[in-house]
Amino acid sequence: MPSPRTAVHGFIRPCLALLFAAFSSALHAAPEDCTENGGQATCTSPISVPGPWQHALCDDFAAYLGRVAAWCVVMGGTWNGPYAPEPCAGGDFTSGPPEAKLYPYAEAFEQRVHNVQNCPITGQDGGWLSPVQTINSWNCWSGGPVVQNGIEVRNLREMLFSGQSYNATTQSCEGSWS
Repeated sequence: MPSPRTAVHGFIRPCLALLFAAFSSALHAAPEDCTENGGQATCTSPISVPGPWQHALCDDFAAYLGRVAAWCVVMGGTWNGPYAPEPCAGGDFTSGPPEAKLYPYAEAFEQRVHNVQNCPITGQDGGWLSPVQTINSWNCWSGGPVVQNGIEVRNLREMLFSGQSYNATTQSCEGSWS
């Protein structure tokens, strides 16, 4: 029969080995590792974003009332004024335009606010940003693409326009803008 001292040592060694193994994995884990790997992060499978993308347009200018009204009209809405229960009724202004209409709406907005009429206008669509690109703006959204749980949840694009305005007095195109 083994002595009581041998029995205790036989029990303590496996316990110490298990305890060391548990602390060892925790010591090698980074805080951003999942809790099941010894880290501090709660990890889940990627969560899909419900529904389609929601789009919005913004011209890099302060939100003056005339510009808000112009956005409403070019997106097919009816401008009822700032004090109406629904300032812009109908169209894609409140629900957000579909992707295929982003460039046409932006171009129509520029034509409207710059009184282009038959004057030439040029536009350039930079497309959606790549992961390393960013946009800086005072009046619109800034930054770059945002990815959460491996899914892109926000992105930006820049459309640049330039042209001349129509002068009704001289009936000519003049005054360059961009």
